[in-house]
Amino acid sequence: KGGRGGVSQAGAVLITDNTDSTSETIFDSVEFSGNSARGANGATGGRGAGSATSTSEIGGAGGDGGPARGGVAYFYAIGFVQFTGCTFTNNYTQAGDGGAPGTINGVSAVHSGGDGGDGGDAFSGTIHLDGPSSNGFYVQMEKSCTINGSQVTGGDGAGGANGGAGINGSGGNGGAAYAGGVYVAGSIPTSGGIVLVDGGFNFNGCVLTGGTGGSKGLGAGGTDGGNGGTAGTTTLGMPGTFYAVGDLCFRDMNADNVYDAINDKPLPNVAIRMYRTGDYTIARVHSDENGAYGFSTSFTDPGILAFALTNASPVTQDTGGDDTIDSDIDETTGEVAVTLSGDDVTIDAGFIGPAQLNPAGLQLLVINGTVDDDVVSVTISGTTVVPVDNNYSIYVNLEPDTTALDMITTLSDGTQETRPITITVLPNGGG
Repeated sequence: KGGRGGVSQAGAVLITDNTDSTSETIFDSVEFSGNSARGANGATGGRGAGSATSTSEIGGAGGDGGPARGGVAYFYAIGFVQFTGCTFTNNYTQAGDGGAPGTINGVSAVHSGGDGGDGGDAFSGTIHLDGPSSNGFYVQMEKSCTINGSQVTGGDGAGGANGGAGINGSGGNGGAAYAGGVYVAGSIPTSGGIVLVDGGFNFNGCVLTGGTGGSKGLGAGGTDGGNGGTAGTTTLGMPGTFYAVGDLCFRDMNADNVYDAINDKPLPNVAIRMYRTGDYTIARVHSDENGAYGFSTSFTDPGILAFALTNASPVTQDTGGDDTIDSDIDETTGEVAVTLSGDDVTIDAGFIGPAQLNPAGLQLLVINGTVDDDVVSVTISGTTVVPVDNNYSIYVNLEPDTTALDMITTLSDGTQETRPITITVLPNGGG
């Protein structure tokens, strides 16, 4: 029999056998275009041994086509991987074709033509997740990512060899095409997880094509041609159950440890991280401009939600008896333990900052912002904060007649940049 074609894994990104399961890999606004994984074709089967008058002669079968996995990425034992704002365009995975069968010298009824090789299976046009391990298998897929025009094609089966007056070779089966976008091999353990933000990836125009079955050989005897390969779906092997997590981050203006829309303010840019024992990251998100955050996860083992905001402290936990509006995070650590057996969208996080400690008669300036990776601190009017995940919130007490001041950003190389801030106080006292 001819040898199997070689396997092809990952057109662009390969992470495998990662020994540090606490590692994190984040793909932010990356465009993956025109990548491919192509399995090799199977080898031709050996020619039958013997002569035209020999009593028995069988042609060797063609080798199977090589499988192909992950037109863009192949992951195995990966730690935490996050895709946000990425575009996947015209990437494809194509398995190898089956090898041709060996021919024969004789033409008698006892001679057999070789069987055609089976086409290889193609698993994912974009991302292939393989061998989920008990530790460190966490993938976050966000709605801000779009997969366009992904193609997955199974290998063609080879035709069987002619048997003359003898037995025809069988045609090889066409290879299957499994998933246009994401393929998960094996089951995800409860200690691992996949996270979907806003429902996960957008999929546009994924094309899946099973390989063509090979024809049977010609002759008096007969076996069948090969079957065509099956075509799968956009995703395959994803967990069947996801639970929603989320709610609100707020600035507790009246320091009563619960949220009310009249007195309190939503907090954007709060960094939220879900992790499990051993410091394995499961999810990373930020609260939006309305203070809301949320994601869905297949992770069901005990975990921890951690909330971080510069220049602010959590308020007292679980005050007031109404879990839908009180702050649920520990006032010392900013964390709360979570074990999901259903949706939990009532996990609120309240913070108190200098706003509640203003001396009488002073104006409060609050700035929420985003900085580049090389910024290590932001200073305004003597108050310095360190960004968390490139986001910061800063509170400064000012005299009411203040109309201008400077913001100073310190870079990782020690240099500083200064830019002016102009302040206009609204006449209705809105600040």
